[in-house]
Amino acid sequence: MSKLESDIHEKYKKSYRNIICIPFAFKEKTNTGVNIQGNAYTVYLKNACVALCSAKHYNPEAEVVLATNIKINEIPKEITKILKKFQVKIEEIPFDNFVFDKNYLWSLAFYKLCVLKYYSLSNYKNICYMDTDVFVQNNIGFIWEECDQNILLYDINHGLQIQDYKILCEEYEKFTGEKKYITHYGGEFFAASLENTKIFVKSLEDVYQKMLKDNFITTKGDEFLVSVSADKLQQYIKNTGGYIYIDSGHHQDLDLFLHVMNTILY
Repeated sequence: MSKLESDIHEKYKKSYRNIICIPFAFKEKTNTGVNIQGNAYTVYLKNACVALCSAKHYNPEAEVVLATNIKINEIPKEITKILKKFQVKIEEIPFDNFVFDKNYLWSLAFYKLCVLKYYSLSNYKNICYMDTDVFVQNNIGFIWEECDQNILLYDINHGLQIQDYKILCEEYEKFTGEKKYITHYGGEFFAASLENTKIFVKSLEDVYQKMLKDNFITTKGDEFLVSVSADKLQQYIKNTGGYIYIDSGHHQDLDLFLHVMNTILY
């Protein structure tokens, strides 16, 4: 066990409970694809605030965390104030794994895999991460129960009539030399036991190292790594579509929602 692994394990040695985290990274002049551009940085933090507070409201027994590489004192106070009120933790986790060049498409999206590796070295019972633009509507106890057996991922359910899926399969063939119509898993959701998280992270690291060695470039960001790794671990994987619903709409102005939350809280 490395010193880093030992330090993380020591930090969380009494944390034998479930964790729900929202990973969020930001770096100046780093390519993010289409997400964190301009004032969308603030919108994403507001989205994360709603996701985290709703998660904690319905799952008070779980540790709920905003995992970020941003310094806590640089996060807008309107966000930190609400998170504190809901007993949501903020943890600064360096973006030091699954790192690609800053110009790499979706470069910041790989941060969720960095966070997953970090928590795989902890002592949490089950680990779940979600995208920022999520609203939790209920207790996720059934998901924790499934974590006893399964690694839960979200199957986007794309077919070959969808260009994004065709591109994913073409990239898979270039990467592996094998023509195969793998399942396209999104980056919206992950849940697994600590033991299975370690297994999944090992597969992610193997894919990542091969990408670096081969100088392989994907246009699908973290979803490529997740989908390729999941294909290698099919016996562990289950689609979490029975628990979550993905709206095709994108981010809305959440000022009104935050105003309502502030009104309720204060």
